[in-house]
Amino acid sequence: MKILAIHYGHNATVGVLIDGQVVFAQSEERLNRLKNSTGWPEMTLAYVYEKYGKNFDYVVFPQETAGGYIFLEKQGFKSERFTDLFNKSRLHDLRFWVRYWGLKLFPDLTVRFLKKKSARYQQRKENSPALKEKAIKYYAEKTGMPAEKIITLDHHKAHAYSPLFNVDSDKKNLVFTLDGEG
Repeated sequence: MKILAIHYGHNATVGVLIDGQVVFAQSEERLNRLKNSTGWPEMTLAYVYEKYGKNFDYVVFPQETAGGYIFLEKQGFKSERFTDLFNKSRLHDLRFWVRYWGLKLFPDLTVRFLKKKSARYQQRKENSPALKEKAIKYYAEKTGMPAEKIITLDHHKAHAYSPLFNVDSDKKNLVFTLDGEG
């Protein structure tokens, strides 16, 4: 079985597994020279196709919701340094300024309102079936794979699964993940 794994957030990376063995893994920053490169890993994917062909059984993305796709779409699907993107989005993000001044002027009220409002809105948006479908269609188009061969995993479970390739499966293992913007 031949599996292509693609991560397009900060540290955009492509991996290849053949019969359960990791045979290739590389971050886009190695080719585009943008530290902690984010966006679609165009150059690394081209290299993988050249070296391993395009005939994969599945393509896996470590983002079950459409949140990552929203992020990718917002930046125009192009590669940028994560820190540049993060800083730029904060300067122009109205919510950032509302939080900043709201917290200064009405701390208790602002915190309660923002926690309730932003969490519900973001969750609804990321879990939208229409957006998930749009994301899968984009992934299928960009990889040349049919939509039914695209698998999306819960992001944190993907982190948790990653060390399991290197542990003794006959023993009990504890995996702990803590993800906070890299």
